[in-house]
Amino acid sequence: MSRMLMVRCFLLSDDTVYRWIGLPQHTTVAECRRIVATVFDIDGEVGTDTDGGFLLRDALRHPGDTLHFHWGLWEFQMQLAEIHLGDSDDAAAMCVAGAGEFGPRPFDLRAVNAELLALSGV
Repeated sequence: MSRMLMVRCFLLSDDTVYRWIGLPQHTTVAECRRIVATVFDIDGEVGTDTDGGFLLRDALRHPGDTLHFHWGLWEFQMQLAEIHLGDSDDAAAMCVAGAGEFGPRPFDLRAVNAELLALSGV
């Protein structure tokens, strides 16, 4: 049975800038770097101190577990909120909600999800 991890990713200096993202359990930390860049409209490489080959399900095992990402001097935290059981292992990452702007354009949920779908190749 597949699992979808529901995470809240937010800017550490301003937690009013956040995104709620559903991520398949098989997502790697390296893929999360691209996902964080996409949902926050970052044109550049987002870093992390966690090994990129780790699977998200191994890094975020229990609600409250966190991963940290950075872009320049900006820091983002991804926190596991809950785990949902699903039917499909081929689900793509999906942003389900968000608030606040980070980047040159206003937050647009549809545009973000179109970019996430393109990233996944589904």
